[in-house]
Amino acid sequence: MTLKSILRQTVLTVPPIRRLASNRDFYATRTQQLDALATSQRVQIDQTNENLRAAINQADESRAELENAKADLEKASTELERTKLELAQLRAQPTEAAPSKTSVLDLHSTEFPGHKPALGLFDGTWSSDIPGYGFGTIKLFEDRRMHWVAEQFGDLKGKRVLELGPLEGGHTYMLAKMGAQVTSIESNSKAFLKCLTVQNALKFETDFLFGDFCKYLSSTNERFDLIVASGVLYHMVDPIRLLQDMAAAASSFFIWTHYYHPEVIAGNPALTPKFDASPTIVQCGTRTVHMHKQFYLDALKWDGFSGGAAPFSYWLTRESLLGVIEDLGFTVTANYDHTQHPNGASIALFARKKSA
Repeated sequence: MTLKSILRQTVLTVPPIRRLASNRDFYATRTQQLDALATSQRVQIDQTNENLRAAINQADESRAELENAKADLEKASTELERTKLELAQLRAQPTEAAPSKTSVLDLHSTEFPGHKPALGLFDGTWSSDIPGYGFGTIKLFEDRRMHWVAEQFGDLKGKRVLELGPLEGGHTYMLAKMGAQVTSIESNSKAFLKCLTVQNALKFETDFLFGDFCKYLSSTNERFDLIVASGVLYHMVDPIRLLQDMAAAASSFFIWTHYYHPEVIAGNPALTPKFDASPTIVQCGTRTVHMHKQFYLDALKWDGFSGGAAPFSYWLTRESLLGVIEDLGFTVTANYDHTQHPNGASIALFARKKSA
């Protein structure tokens, strides 16, 4: 092959300079296009992520609003049931006062003298089964809870005992028979007269006082070996104050009380309308205390009603009840903790001052 032919072939196989320049321009342009596309796609992905986060936050807010709406609905339903009960009570009441069928002459008895006619003055309103006389059905004059108190405290002979709310004198009678020096305070006038009538019939030593035991406790300088408060704490508008005053006046105290148990209340149609499901929250020292407002409703119509002095009271939760007593410097022993009580969960507590 000649030199001339070799040169011609070489020229034919080498790309023209113009073609190489065109390729470089194409690659640069395509690279710019791809970079722009990638940037656009990243912006779209970022926007999609932001929209997704916003949607999640909105879903959480909607879920919280739904839960709040459900709680408001439950509360409104409870208020509606309570209103229905109160309305039914109002409708059941006579529009005009019935004319009196008694006279001053009816105050005289024509029966043969005795203790039973005196107890009969309150016939139909007794809760207790009075020894030897009957009337009520509850065995408060032979209550095992009082025997448990004596086991926890020890010998009661000669000990100073303050009883709050004796009702019909059943526990008073048992404490006096155990040798205690009992002072018993009752604010319900009918219950107070019942106690005096029982004391006269059964012959036991006790100093019954008529009045508000809360005022007594908040101002007295007297100190007691034991305070007995059976069936009174859940009738209080300020149960925490009562616990504090009891702790200041005695080295030991016994409480039997109902407490707020949400499942028990919710599961009992007779109790549910009587309570605020939302707790009242107060601060007691460093402890956050939960309690629920309770309304007596139609119980106020019964002649034998012996609850609190207001149309409502506050029930502590079990945790708050025990916690407040322990914070006051007392060790607590619990017994008779029942969630099946027809009137709500109940518990018996014996508290002893730690330094005692």
